Amino acid sequence: MQWVIFAFISAVLSGFAVLIGKRTLFRAHAMQYSAVLAFVNMMITLPFLLVADYTSLNFDAIILIYFASLLAAFAFLLAAKSIRHMPVSESAPVFVLGPGITAILAFLLLGERLTGVQASGIIFLIIGLYLLESRNEKNIFEPLKIYFRSKYIHYIILALVLYAVTAVIDRVIVGIFKIPPQTYIALAQLFVAINFLVMLHVFHDGLKDFKIGLQKAGWWILLAGVVTVGYRLAYLQAVKTTFVGLVIAIKRMSALFATIIGGELFHEDRLFRKAIACFVMIVGAILIVL
Repeated sequence: MQWVIFAFISAVLSGFAVLIGKRTLFRAHAMQYSAVLAFVNMMITLPFLLVADYTSLNFDAIILIYFASLLAAFAFLLAAKSIRHMPVSESAPVFVLGPGITAILAFLLLGERLTGVQASGIIFLIIGLYLLESRNEKNIFEPLKIYFRSKYIHYIILALVLYAVTAVIDRVIVGIFKIPPQTYIALAQLFVAINFLVMLHVFHDGLKDFKIGLQKAGWWILLAGVVTVGYRLAYLQAVKTTFVGLVIAIKRMSALFATIIGGELFHEDRLFRKAIACFVMIVGAILIVL
């Protein structure tokens, strides 16, 4: 059961990463934050490349790692935009939808069967999602209108779809290709940093924006980088020995942590209702992956 310990560590650190990210995004826009954080993560993990075990690494694995890094970069940027513009006590619970999205995609695209327990888990997710945005009991359709109109919630859902694909790739790389987690994460962070530098030049002002982000929130981003690398390493250690879905279920507990602590720190409203909604959604996520 060592994987449970690593999964729990990943959950706690992931929750801290969300809170630090929210605090940092008050100072820098999403692309600046994402690019500088990617560079910091690359520098933190660079020593792993010097002592890495490359015996299992081949061309196919490198291509797969780069593909995962590309998806992860776009997913992280979308998530950062949402975290910046939404209350953390609302954005964090929406990320719990991940297992439900994965199960629905597998049902629609791959023809996999949904069990009764999984279907009940999806129902829990829907109920929690409804409670999260319910403000006026007299207007039962208000949450639906919010979800249809909010582009940032749409960003989170798209990010979750991309993360679902990368979660499968994680399992293939460390479970089938037998790439050590330290080697994988170091290569992935190198590729992610390259991806963001390219995106900065294409969509923004390149190194000028990078320097601005570093000046505005350098120390906060450094802290975010240390925490991010920590939760990813713990996550990969967990998925080495068990199903990725079980690890993700425990890791989703980070949402409850971020909802409660973040809601208090940033003085957000309806915190008790949001915490209940988040808990209901976590129960649903666990039912889906068990």
